[in-house]
Amino acid sequence: MNITFSADEKLIEKARAAAQAQGHTLNDLIRQYMMRLTGEMDAKQAAEEFAAIARDHAGRSDPGFVFDRDAIHERGRSS
Repeated sequence: MNITFSADEKLIEKARAAAQAQGHTLNDLIRQYMMRLTGEMDAKQAAEEFAAIARDHAGRSDPGFVFDRDAIHERGRSS
């Protein structure tokens, strides 16, 4: 079955790029979300998905990111 939904074009473009960066299609991510939403993804599938995301994407910062300890402490004080 196919479904159609509407969303802002820029949002869809960003979502497609994010999905591609994760090695998926937007369709894959929406399907996975619907499975989690409805409880159809079992614990093993969820654990495997989490492990894959952690393995493939953990510990990566945005390009050009520089850790700034002072900025982090400032941010913590303003909360």
